[in-house]
Amino acid sequence: MPSLEPTGRASEGAIQVELSRRSGEGSFAGIKAAYDFNGNDGYTLTDISKNGNNGEFYGNTVLLMNFDDGTADDKSAYNNDGSLIGGVDCGVAGINGKGCSFDGIDDYIGFTVPIDFPVSNGFSISLWFNWLGYSDGVASMIFLIGNTHGTIGNNIELIVDPGNLIRFRAFGTSGPTYPLTTNNLYFITATMTKNGEMRLYINGDLQGSPVAGNAITNLVVGNGYVGQYPTGIYNF
Repeated sequence: MPSLEPTGRASEGAIQVELSRRSGEGSFAGIKAAYDFNGNDGYTLTDISKNGNNGEFYGNTVLLMNFDDGTADDKSAYNNDGSLIGGVDCGVAGINGKGCSFDGIDDYIGFTVPIDFPVSNGFSISLWFNWLGYSDGVASMIFLIGNTHGTIGNNIELIVDPGNLIRFRAFGTSGPTYPLTTNNLYFITATMTKNGEMRLYINGDLQGSPVAGNAITNLVVGNGYVGQYPTGIYNF
């Protein structure tokens, strides 16, 4: 299924495919292939174990922002580059590499959703974030695709609702939630199958039971936002 990954960082730097036991920490001895996703172009995989087992991406990642170059450029093959609005700083230290800091006033990342944005077979969203509290006392928008909010229309969103609850909403369904505490680092993954089954994972753990939502379709052409709702409210 496609994944939407505004990260800083969603991956832990490198995935090592171990076909035999390593001889020591930090060594590639015994490893047949190791791939560092931080340094690739979205199309090819270079085997950094120097065994020559290079490869290509065959997944359907349609948005990948790792912020390592201080921009919101999309590192996937789709080139859905984002724009830094309001002075958002994407040069701060992240969990691995760079991350973005939002001032809670007017900072956000904006990008255009193309007509061929494919999510009808299911999708996942993964990101790291550290929430410092409500900037306007109502809600904090983490991630939104679409021009609507809540349970209306073709939208996908991760938002901190009243009560310090992070909520996953998509395609007219208000899905799983999780209670947050401020000034803590979280790794969140939200998934939705093509028949509408929604799941929320926090730091790798499934939260509650899956929620039966509406069957999904491809998104209409619209916009994407990280850190703000389109009308300038719900600043992160």
